[in-house]
Amino acid sequence: MGIQKIEIGDIFEVPTAIGNAYIQYMAEVDQTTLIRLLPGVYHEPVDLEKLAQQKERYICFVPLGIALRRKYIRKVGFSEVKKFKVPKYFKDVEKVCGVFKGWVITNIQNNEWRLVKKLTKKQKEYPPYGIWGIEFLIDRIEKNWNSVVGEDDCVVIPGDISWAMSIEEALPDFEFISRRLRGRKIISKGNHDYWWTTLKKMNGFLQTNGFDNIRILHNNAFEECGIATVSYTHLTLPTILRV
Repeated sequence: MGIQKIEIGDIFEVPTAIGNAYIQYMAEVDQTTLIRLLPGVYHEPVDLEKLAQQKERYICFVPLGIALRRKYIRKVGFSEVKKFKVPKYFKDVEKVCGVFKGWVITNIQNNEWRLVKKLTKKQKEYPPYGIWGIEFLIDRIEKNWNSVVGEDDCVVIPGDISWAMSIEEALPDFEFISRRLRGRKIISKGNHDYWWTTLKKMNGFLQTNGFDNIRILHNNAFEECGIATVSYTHLTLPTILRV
């Protein structure tokens, strides 16, 4: 299979442990691809054209070609890029031996830079400088979870948590969800959860691996955090009732 061609405007899906995020290829600067992270994380199909019209979370440099070859992302759509202007200035933290020294403001048009101790209001809006790996981008997305979810909160995750083909292969994804994401999680089946199996086997898997903050919703019902969660085979998403 040949190298997949990409063009400005392409939209890519980024699977994470909390849903699918989307990025769009916006420009090429010095042979490096500049992308914008589109808002939101999703478990259901998204209107990509509408999503592309929304304000991005932030802009950064990402090696799209490497990410595609390693199958970290996949191309899912296209939206024409209109009136996009590559930012002139970028910012980055300057540290020496782990000690904060200030911020480096870089003009990418002439590669000139200067060090400032404190960012102005305008400089705070500059995008981050440097090339981010997809793993780092995913980490930034997932950190948002822990910023809003407490240990005693209950979160219903409507599937699509792993690309694994068996529940054993999904172990790293369950470890991440259980050990690194705060709160109690209720997981139902998504249309890409090919690892999904019988409730008995899934509950045994959770118990064996000590994932006691995860529960599986599969033709059953239970109460958590003051809500009753009910699953029916003919419903796409679980029904949640406050009790």
